[in-house]
Amino acid sequence: MKIVLTRDVPQLGRDGDIVTVADGYARNYLFPRHLAVVAKASALKQQVERVAREKQKVAEQLSAAQANAASIQDKQFQVIGKAAVHSTRLYGSVTEADIAEVIKTATGIEVDKRRISHIDPIKVTGLFS
Repeated sequence: MKIVLTRDVPQLGRDGDIVTVADGYARNYLFPRHLAVVAKASALKQQVERVAREKQKVAEQLSAAQANAASIQDKQFQVIGKAAVHSTRLYGSVTEADIAEVIKTATGIEVDKRRISHIDPIKVTGLFS
């Protein structure tokens, strides 16, 4: 049976591929899990339209992300934390969530904390990139 994959299936193909599989595999595994549809003209047309929509969405997200990155490129942000009186050590550490929150309050741009990375945890006062 010829089918069009609607999602990536390991050892079978990627999203949008047209593959031939056994009838039972398609009916009992792929179709109930919405991993594939029968390869008819209407299904192929819907697949092409869906891929075009996804490409447009990715392009819009990329342009928005680049605009946000350009607006916060060379700015400095100040994170305030508790520290010992006569020392530069912080009681805790500055996390990615703290940095994302400061960026959001300062610029209004919401940055996902998983997109922020620093090599070592920030546990002392000072300037960091």
